[in-house]
Amino acid sequence: AIHSFPTRRSSDLRALAADGDAALRLAALQSLADLGAAEGAQPLADALARPASSPGERDALLAAAEKLGERLAAGGKTAEAEILFAALGKQPETHARIAALRGGVAVRGPKAAPELAAALDDPDAKYRGAALKAAAALGDAKTCALIAKKAKGLPPEARAQAVAALARWDDPAARK
Repeated sequence: AIHSFPTRRSSDLRALAADGDAALRLAALQSLADLGAAEGAQPLADALARPASSPGERDALLAAAEKLGERLAAGGKTAEAEILFAALGKQPETHARIAALRGGVAVRGPKAAPELAAALDDPDAKYRGAALKAAAALGDAKTCALIAKKAKGLPPEARAQAVAALARWDDPAARK
């Protein structure tokens, strides 16, 4: 019913996002994400903090949060985007945490470098790889130096991953 009303106001959808019916609540949250509505940031973050009624609902919430966060960041609504990226970063799913890293870089640029360096301590190689890729995409000398310094104190597997990433980085700090 919600998707059949493409002009539905985001304030109406936000009210429906608090509905007791899980399917209606999810549809409202997805619609807010589809609209790129800043009003959907906090309700989506709140929904991620609660247990989902099913794995399908969980996946849909994560996808909606990532979509809305990306849209808000692209539209310059960084405070609202940060709410979603912070919520995604607290999730156990690797893909959600990677979305949070990418979102942090999109919103904060080089100021996200300490977060990317801290991600190198994570036991998940895929997550570490995403952090290294995001750091390389920033391309600035300070981020490179921070990653190079961090690599020296990492366990062997993580250090090897960081060194391999630094070898592809075109910056003198990467070779130190």
